[in-house]
Amino acid sequence: LAPLVTKAKILLQELWIQKLDWDESIPLRLDTSWQNFKANLLQLSSISIPRYVNLESTAICQIHGFSDASIRAYGCCIYIRSQSASGVKCMLLTAKSRV
Repeated sequence: LAPLVTKAKILLQELWIQKLDWDESIPLRLDTSWQNFKANLLQLSSISIPRYVNLESTAICQIHGFSDASIRAYGCCIYIRSQSASGVKCMLLTAKSRV
């Protein structure tokens, strides 16, 4: 969800930069971006993110972190990788973004 939330934060930041009054219309470019964002929200129903991390007591665990940045935002995510007799599992622990 972090990439989608980041897009919303950037759009909101662009609106604040415009310093519009509440009764003013937003510029067409930002309105188009908002309409595209709303259309993409429909795809969220197909995303499933398990929130429970189940580790076997005998598992060998590693934490892997990834990050990236642009001029507008940066983000990171942390995964836990466990290896046990039943196999290897990778699970998302957290993801964050800032604009």
